[in-house]
Amino acid sequence: MKMTQTQTKESRLMFAVVVVSVAALVISIAAAGYAYGVQISAQSKPSQTAPQTREFTVITDIAAFNETIAGAPHDIFSPTFIHVNQGDTVIIHFINTEETQERHTLTLGAYNIDVDLAHGEKQDIKFVASQAGIFQFYCRYHLPTMVGQLVVLPAGM
Repeated sequence: MKMTQTQTKESRLMFAVVVVSVAALVISIAAAGYAYGVQISAQSKPSQTAPQTREFTVITDIAAFNETIAGAPHDIFSPTFIHVNQGDTVIIHFINTEETQERHTLTLGAYNIDVDLAHGEKQDIKFVASQAGIFQFYCRYHLPTMVGQLVVLPAGM
């Protein structure tokens, strides 16, 4: 049985309507799934992290290079990075592990901290990380090698 020209046009039109309807249905389902996922994701993230007490031990250490040849002191902090959130209470257990009669400081100007220790001494440093940003801490006696970074992430991140 042969279709007439009118029946062929109607058949093609019907096929096009079905394809467009199926495509619209698929797009609607995908959009609803995406919206549901975004809503669930937003609900699972806390609006703000509650401040916590974070403790770190920072020791003096010696880098493996000859300071005479390098022309710079080989003293370093370990670790060199401290990460906290704004509002956290930070406790740093600073220990001078130097075996010789050498002094070290942990100086953090942004928080008005300057602790000076003789060899073998230790001191706890406590403060609230009230300012967000990246702040350098250093030893006044052993720049440029004895430096570290305090990274304070903004509240709610």
